[in-house]
Amino acid sequence: MSTSGTTRNADDAEDVPRKLWEKLLRGISSAVELRVITIVSDLPITGEFRRPEVTLRPNTSNAIATSINLIEGDITSAAPESMWSPDRAVIREFHQAQIDRGGEIVERNIRLVSELGSALAKAIGELRSLESDDS
Repeated sequence: MSTSGTTRNADDAEDVPRKLWEKLLRGISSAVELRVITIVSDLPITGEFRRPEVTLRPNTSNAIATSINLIEGDITSAAPESMWSPDRAVIREFHQAQIDRGGEIVERNIRLVSELGSALAKAIGELRSLESDDS
């Protein structure tokens, strides 16, 4: 009975690096698109401070939406004509600042994921080296 427990633990230990790599790759693949949506409207906000829930109303015409495909570099923005009036410049500037900040966050996260991947690969290599030394 203890043999099967040992085998299961060894299998679990071997699965750890694979599972970490899978999570890392899922994180990278989900970071393909940066979306920024700026809505100027009275919207009901519920939930907790750290996780607010916003209920969007149909046909919100006071919004600017931007989608950036980080792999292909495609940028798509949509805004109603009313958002281009001079009195809405502050809203457009705010939206652009959010895009810029989002780009900085994505850049930082990619760097951190890369560093994590390198550290993980190094740790796996060292672990395998120790295992082969024990053999």
